[in-house]
Amino acid sequence: MNFWDEFVYAVGVDPGLTKTGLVVLNEHGLAHSATFTAPADDDLGKRLSSITRSLIFKAWALCLPAGNRTLFSIEANYVASGRSAQSALKQRELIGCLRMAAEDNHFGHPLFYEVAPASGKKALAGSGKADKDQMVEAMLAYPGSPLGRTKASREAVADALGAALAGIAQWEKDNQ
Repeated sequence: MNFWDEFVYAVGVDPGLTKTGLVVLNEHGLAHSATFTAPADDDLGKRLSSITRSLIFKAWALCLPAGNRTLFSIEANYVASGRSAQSALKQRELIGCLRMAAEDNHFGHPLFYEVAPASGKKALAGSGKADKDQMVEAMLAYPGSPLGRTKASREAVADALGAALAGIAQWEKDNQ
């Protein structure tokens, strides 16, 4: 079964509490990309609300008019060395907010995948251990890729693109 016979868009999200990347793919490549930011000194509720509303309204404006199913792939969080469990829990709150808001906005009965960071890296750069520079380089070679962004924005968009591609790969694996 071909993914693009079933879906019009694949949305990828790299969730972060101060910077969140978004990509919207269609069968021709990258249809849209954006980075949403929230000040680190804002309280958590304000950051969650700001990022969720900005991202969902942008994705809603792009995807809902199609009236077809949309695949949402969100990069899962993890606790890496030097990163606190509390930070990971806060990121889980953002992931929950994004999932709820997407469901509430009826993206043509969205399908959700939460993908491991290594899966996104492998889907985009060919290696689950790709670093940020390799991810950005692979993103810049992708059809419709954004060029004029800051380094931090390019990294967030590259991770979101990896998440979208990993979600498509997972859907295709699940629907063989």
